[in-house]
Amino acid sequence: MSSFIECFWTSELESGSPFQRRVLPDGCMDILFDFATAANSPASVIGTMTRPLNVVIAHRVDLLGVRFRPGALSNFMSFDGVELLDARVDLANFWGRFAEELCGRLSEAAPINRISVLETALARRANARSKRDPFVEHCVKRIETANGALRIADLERSSGLTSRQIERKFARCLGISPKMFSRIIRFKRVAAAAGPRARDWAGLAAAFGFADQPHLVREFKAFSGSTPVEHFAEAHETARHVEFIQDVQIF
Repeated sequence: MSSFIECFWTSELESGSPFQRRVLPDGCMDILFDFATAANSPASVIGTMTRPLNVVIAHRVDLLGVRFRPGALSNFMSFDGVELLDARVDLANFWGRFAEELCGRLSEAAPINRISVLETALARRANARSKRDPFVEHCVKRIETANGALRIADLERSSGLTSRQIERKFARCLGISPKMFSRIIRFKRVAAAAGPRARDWAGLAAAFGFADQPHLVREFKAFSGSTPVEHFAEAHETARHVEFIQDVQIF
């Protein structure tokens, strides 16, 4: 299980003044359970994101999520990654009655026990239909190790596949091309390395293989919706006015 799952996470917030939170692409897919919603379908599959998502929070938040390693959700359900791209789809479309029963068990469980209940359910699904693609796993690891700075030709040599075969596998399992996945990984790495007090953007651009500082800024805007300076200023302002709690359990 640990090789499939990036982390389990929970988010809780009592009602307060409405605020906006920006969710950024990370190359992963999630299953999300919303216990504060009044909707009939509180569970969703969140596909790979290629652009920032602005979420307006104006009510109580009580979420549980499981974030899958890039390409690993295909071990738990059948889907076309392209159809899930930048989309949110009812989990029942994939798991049917099993999704409804799981939502019921999670709703009845104490918050502290929800991750354990979800982990058990995922183990059942994985045992029933494990369809791991070793080529996708190999290419994902190579791209992540290179911080996104890896050419398709390098993946062809190391995997033994043609570029067209790699493209098809990424489209099916991730919904995006290996080039787009590489861009997202590089964005994640540079954002993590920069932090709110970064000043040497030209140095960071060189360290992560960008052509120059303007190239870094363009990529940052593509995936965050703002320049690096604007992004970290916005994050600081949100944290100053809103107490947003997110507990993450990493495997």
